Amino acid sequence: MAHDTPPMKAPSLYAALLLFPLLNGGYWRGVARWGSGFGILYLHVMLLIVWVPLTVQGLRLLDRVEHEYAPKVLADFPEIIIHGGRARVRGVEEPWVMVDPQTDLPFLVVDTTGEVTSLKGRTESALLTKTELIVTHLDPLPTQVIPLTVVDAFFLNRALLEELLDEMSGFVRWAFFPMAFTLSISYRAGFWAGFGLFAYLYSRRGGAEGLSWGACGRFGALALTPIMAVDTVFTLAHWTPPLWELVSFGAGGALTAWAVRQSLPRSP
Repeated sequence: MAHDTPPMKAPSLYAALLLFPLLNGGYWRGVARWGSGFGILYLHVMLLIVWVPLTVQGLRLLDRVEHEYAPKVLADFPEIIIHGGRARVRGVEEPWVMVDPQTDLPFLVVDTTGEVTSLKGRTESALLTKTELIVTHLDPLPTQVIPLTVVDAFFLNRALLEELLDEMSGFVRWAFFPMAFTLSISYRAGFWAGFGLFAYLYSRRGGAEGLSWGACGRFGALALTPIMAVDTVFTLAHWTPPLWELVSFGAGGALTAWAVRQSLPRSP
């Protein structure tokens, strides 16, 4: 007769979020038997928690771009007018070069005088001439040459760019968290399904009766806990170790297998 009597209480969501019970066999047995709906709720709550610090970091980066980076880049941005397939530039001497203030490397050159006609031997990634836009350094794509005849009429200056940046910034501040949360659910669902399927098959090895689909799905959700926690730390630190996706999938699979072994009936 089996002697692994399950715990007589429902699994604790709060304990799981703090990682405390993940090596507690009794907790996993509780998840398998009493955790109906627990996996979906847990995964959503975990992702909500994870994306709070990541959203704060992302919005701080947006602030730096808007208030430090962009003003330096746009400081002397010229007026660019395209009409009838030809470009005109006002407000600067040509050739005019836009430089990345963080790296001090030029990335755009504008010249409608004919002095600069190609990017060969230059470090910039884009060149606007009187009649075409040339974009390079798009590996593995080849250099793109876009004739200005495809543009009916176009006008751009610093004020318009600042207005566009302000509108985009407002949208990102409002939409960043819900979009990131929704996309991360889709991304993590692949891991969840993979771990859940592995748990289902692993529990039936050797022809055993195994665990239910629901229990295995809950195991898959909880197996993501350490992965998401460590992944969040790496993201905040702007560093990811080599082969992290492979390592994380292996660690989640190992935790899932351990949980299955703890939850199956044991022989006396």
